[in-house]
Amino acid sequence: MPVSKTKDDEIYLLRGRLMSPRPKFFRNLRLRIRWSKKWARLFQQGRESCEDDPRPGRPVTVVTEENVRKIEKLVLADRRIKLWQIAEELQISKERVG
Repeated sequence: MPVSKTKDDEIYLLRGRLMSPRPKFFRNLRLRIRWSKKWARLFQQGRESCEDDPRPGRPVTVVTEENVRKIEKLVLADRRIKLWQIAEELQISKERVG
């Protein structure tokens, strides 16, 4: 039920709290609509794939099947092992472990 009405907004009373008419859902919805329009435009311009375009920079070579198996063994041996301990053991960065 609207408590007050201004030119642009309405303020709603919900469970004793004043609420804005634009909750996070609507902000996220606007973002989804914006990206949907962007993708529609890209496909109209001839794009044929949803895959990301190659990005410049160094490729990630640390994430390998061998490292994944090693991390799995370390975690199964000690489920309380810390990220920095795994990174130190495998000599890779914490960001690649987590």
